[in-house]
Amino acid sequence: MQFSRHLPILVAAVALIVVVIIFAVPPTVGRDWPAWTGLRGKTLWDFAELIVVPISLALIAYLFSATQRAEEREIARAQRQQDQDLADQRRHNDLEIASNREQEAALQSYLTVMTDLVLKQELRDRISTIAQARTFSVLSGLDGRRRAQVLRFLAGTRLIGAQETVVSLSGADLSNMPAEGINLTDCSLMGANLSNSRLNRCSLRNSDLRSCDLTNVDLSNADLFGADLRATTLDQTIFAGTLIYKADFSPPPERPHMSMAVQRNRAQRAEQEWLDNLGKARFNRARYDYSTKWPAGFKPSETGAINESD
Repeated sequence: MQFSRHLPILVAAVALIVVVIIFAVPPTVGRDWPAWTGLRGKTLWDFAELIVVPISLALIAYLFSATQRAEEREIARAQRQQDQDLADQRRHNDLEIASNREQEAALQSYLTVMTDLVLKQELRDRISTIAQARTFSVLSGLDGRRRAQVLRFLAGTRLIGAQETVVSLSGADLSNMPAEGINLTDCSLMGANLSNSRLNRCSLRNSDLRSCDLTNVDLSNADLFGADLRATTLDQTIFAGTLIYKADFSPPPERPHMSMAVQRNRAQRAEQEWLDNLGKARFNRARYDYSTKWPAGFKPSETGAINESD
């Protein structure tokens, strides 16, 4: 393809070389042009005006035209690419708008139905299972921002109270939430997936966070007074400036109905795994005191946590 495109240039160059050899060489070596050329008596400059200059001009014109055509092809290609990018962006925007509309409609429908059930005092009696199914269903189709709205609603209506849990969030997808400052006091989030959420400045006093996934969760400057964090995944969880008085970081409870030897082996393995899990959390500047429950062998002060017992 490249060779065929440059073939005219090669032919013109060869032709020019042949012309130069035939017509320019004789006078340069002191000989006259052959009679058949009709150039006897002519000077080299006359030859240039008659042959070389027109051919050179024609070659220059051709090269300029070829360059111009190549630039036009490149401009056309760039324009096609730009049009394609714009079309892709429009499709992406349309899909995003449609998705946002669907999510907002699903969220509003959920809130309307749940509010109606709460007001009718029916939720705590015969249809709490339906309410929980609707909650799980809507959470799976929402983005993080709208999940935070659902969580705020459930906490505000006391449907996830730690003492009386109407809607269990065990296994619920509450990841990627921008949920700064939400009041989750006395709430049960046991077993929920809260990974990659921002819960900084939240009140989680006396909350049940057992078996939660708090991977990469920002809990900086939150209030976790009396929170239960047993068996919670704490990989890269941020506790900077967090109040953790009376919080429970004890090892997970042992499983019953096992032989003493099995229980002992599993307990040792579980304790080490729990220490490794705590070691992945970021306790720098977390505030604790004598009431905070830590597993044996864990030294919070070595992680940057601040002991305010005195």
